[in-house]
Amino acid sequence: MSGRPPTVSPRVRCAAPSNTSARTAAAALLIALTLAVGRSAGAEDVDVAAVATRHGFAPDVPGVVLFDAGTGEILAQHGADRPFIPASTTKVTTALAALEILGPEHRFATTLLATGEIANGTLHGDLYLRGGGDPTLSSDGLRDLVAGLRRAGIQRVDGAFFFDESLYPRAAEIDPLQPESAPYNPAVSALSVNYNRLELRWQRDAAGKPAARLLSPADGGALPVHGIATGALDDDLDPRIELVFASDPSPRWLVSPRLAATGSVFVPVRGDPGPVAAELLTTLAARDGITLPPARRGTAPDGAREVARHESPPLAEVVTGLLRYSNNLTAELTGLAASHRLAGGTALALEPSARRLAAWWQDRLPETSFAGFVAANHSGLSSVTRHTPRQMAAVLRYGAAGAAAGVRLQDVLPTREVGENGRPATDGAPGTTVRAKSGTLLYADGLVGFLTTRRGRELGFVILLTDADARARLDAGRDVRIAATPPEANDWTGRAKALERDLVARWSAD
Repeated sequence: MSGRPPTVSPRVRCAAPSNTSARTAAAALLIALTLAVGRSAGAEDVDVAAVATRHGFAPDVPGVVLFDAGTGEILAQHGADRPFIPASTTKVTTALAALEILGPEHRFATTLLATGEIANGTLHGDLYLRGGGDPTLSSDGLRDLVAGLRRAGIQRVDGAFFFDESLYPRAAEIDPLQPESAPYNPAVSALSVNYNRLELRWQRDAAGKPAARLLSPADGGALPVHGIATGALDDDLDPRIELVFASDPSPRWLVSPRLAATGSVFVPVRGDPGPVAAELLTTLAARDGITLPPARRGTAPDGAREVARHESPPLAEVVTGLLRYSNNLTAELTGLAASHRLAGGTALALEPSARRLAAWWQDRLPETSFAGFVAANHSGLSSVTRHTPRQMAAVLRYGAAGAAAGVRLQDVLPTREVGENGRPATDGAPGTTVRAKSGTLLYADGLVGFLTTRRGRELGFVILLTDADARARLDAGRDVRIAATPPEANDWTGRAKALERDLVARWSAD
């Protein structure tokens, strides 16, 4: 499909003229038709309502803004001032704000602090694992801290071992309306390791009940997690319920006996990530011959001195990964760091932090109305969040100008070559360069970014789709213990993606 149907059919039949006037009119009509057939429809000529109908959507489901990336001139718009659920396209606003507020060279630091003196391999005092909100902290980062302990001459601690996640208020999950077993909806803490994601493995025992264990996976291998227990669910629950998280009296994952005899899934760290981080550090320290006491929650005193430190890659690299992999925890911790800086070191919870960055954007874009702009968090994992296409287009134009600390948005967005049908181009086939961030929630979808047309023109675009009524019904009746997606919601998402590809293909053909 070319994405650009002819303006008129080339098969035109004219009746024989009966007089001069008729011949003149016929000639004029023929010239007009010939010009119409020969004229290439521009990107601004695409009928968004017609494309929406073609994919089974009412005209008010999509909202679109198309603009010239060089001049900022808006070339086309449809529903540009209606609020839509932006899903993960929100991460673009988070990434750009963080780059400017914190700077592209900013690094997140996780530290080990100590009180007391070190003598003969023993710390005669307390040890603190203090989280700095590093969204990239992994088992390898904890190994760096263990190596720092050894360099400091510490082999054992005769005081207490504390984990300190006091930099930000802890959130038990990002969005309470998401399935509780969704690995993309973990707890958020200043001390988070391996993206607060666990692998749950099970195998049925002799009695037929699943015996399960939890691991924290990372590139360097998976580490066991014992601080979160596992167990079996009752048989009489809704068969769609496969996993349940229980926190009373202690955190544990319960597995349905209806699952396969053996298997594994990823689940989030829910509630409190600090103890998991401390347990992983203790395990790695023991493997290196360093003995730590059982971990407790605490806050490092002002007089504690640093004995080990691990830093993240620079922020420009972090946000490039954020936009490529769309990790929700990375977005939340990056946004929290930015609002923390704006608030002069005041710790903000997720929603107040998101509102603080929204206010920052209003200050940066005074000519754009932010009426209807609602920010529930920094990742877009929320059916409450609302952006208009015009607001998002203004953010893209700001990013295209390199206003975020000199970093152009096009340089950190994921890049792909797409063919005439909007799908990835095959090797050797002509394609169009698209740099864009996608976003998907049930009954909400989006694609925002930049494309280079066949003629080499760079355009910015925003495509947002929302069925607010369908999403509201889903939220009202949702059982968060059920992870399965309704088939009709999957169908909606498939058609939304097809519509986005269709528009990109049509605009690219200019």
